[in-house]
Amino acid sequence: MFKPRFQTESLHPVEHRYEERENSEVIEIKEPEAIGSIAKHDGQTLWIDIINPSDVHFFRPILSRLKGYEHLVTLRNRAETIGLAHLEGITGQTVGSDGHHTLGKWLFMGIRTMNLIGRRLDFDVNLSFENGMSVLVSGLKKKKSINFCDNDLKFYQKRSFIQDMESKYKGMATFTVVPQACYNNFARAFPRSAVIGYDGFKEDIYLSDYIPDSRLLRRIPYDEYVVVRPESLGSYYVNGRTSIVPDLIRMLKKIGQNVVYLPRDKGDVLYAQGLEVFIPPTPFFGLDLCYFANAVLTGSGTLAREAACMGRPSVSFFPGKRLLSVDQQLVDEGQIFHSRSLPEISHFIDEHAHKPAWDFEFARSRRVRRDVMNILTNLIES
Repeated sequence: MFKPRFQTESLHPVEHRYEERENSEVIEIKEPEAIGSIAKHDGQTLWIDIINPSDVHFFRPILSRLKGYEHLVTLRNRAETIGLAHLEGITGQTVGSDGHHTLGKWLFMGIRTMNLIGRRLDFDVNLSFENGMSVLVSGLKKKKSINFCDNDLKFYQKRSFIQDMESKYKGMATFTVVPQACYNNFARAFPRSAVIGYDGFKEDIYLSDYIPDSRLLRRIPYDEYVVVRPESLGSYYVNGRTSIVPDLIRMLKKIGQNVVYLPRDKGDVLYAQGLEVFIPPTPFFGLDLCYFANAVLTGSGTLAREAACMGRPSVSFFPGKRLLSVDQQLVDEGQIFHSRSLPEISHFIDEHAHKPAWDFEFARSRRVRRDVMNILTNLIES
C-alpha cells in the first residue's frame, strides 16, 4: 500500500494521489476522499471560501482537524484552484472566476461578491485567506469572520481606489490572523485588538503534514529539473509590468537546467513559446514539484516560501525593491535569494542547485500548525 500523502490527526488522509498500474509508466489521479461534504450535526457551520491555489493547501490540514463542525466550502475558478481542490479531496460550490487585468479583476470580484450575497449561505463563522469578498459578505450577514493574511506590501505602495476598497473590506474581519513578521504593519492598518500574530509562515501549516512522494517524478520527462513560475503581474500589489521569464528560461537552458514551467494563466504560456520546457498538462502537486526540484524560481512569494520552508534552493524574482515582510525575513535569514538580475540568478543556481536530501524534517512546521490551530479554535469559540 502506498504511504498517505499527508499525515493527519482526524479525517483520513488522501491516500492515493498517483496510482501506478502494472507494466505501465502511466500514473493516474485517483478520486480522493471528499472534505466539505460531511454529515449534518449540531455543531457550528464553518464557511471556507477558497479563491486561490495556495488556499487549497492552506485549508486542507485545517479542515481535517476542525472536528465537530460542519464545513460549507465555496471555490473561485482561478488558475489551478479547482483542480488542486479535487486532488486534495475538497469539494464545494464553484462561485465566480477571476479577470486577467486590473479592471477585469475588479469587475469579476464585484460580480462574485454579489453572487455570494444572493446565495443562501447558512453559516456561523467564515474562514478565508486574504479575501475581502467573504469578509464583506460575512459582515452584511452579521456573522463572525476570521481572515488569515500575510501580504503587507499594499500598505507601502501607491494604492489605487480598488486596493483601498479591498483593504477596507479585509479590515472589517472580526479577527485577522497574521505571521509575526508582518504583525506590526497589520496592527497599524487594522484594529489592533482584532489582529492576532503567530510565529511562522502560512506555508508551515500545510507542510506540517507533507510527505514527499517520488512517484510524481514518473510524470516529468527529466531526471533533474528546476521549477519556474512567472510573476503575478495582474495583481494589485505588483508594480512591475514586464516579465523576465522568457530571458530567464533561455539563461537556465544555457547553463544546462531542465525547466518545469508553471504558468498562472493562459497568457503566461506565451512566455515559454518556442522554448524547450515542460508544462504539466494537468494540475501537479506543487509541493512535490518543489521538493524534488534542484531549485525553485518564482516571480511571486508563495512558491518561494514553500521551497524555502522545505530547505530547497529558492529564488524570488518578485518585481519591486520592497518585499512582503514574510519574504524579507526569509531573505534576511538566507533561505530565499531575491534578484531580477540574470547573471546573479545564474551564479546562485550554479552554486546552490542540487538534488533533495530526502530526509528533511518538518518539526518547526508542526509546531507552527499546532499554535495556529489553538489560536483558530479559540477564535471560533470566542
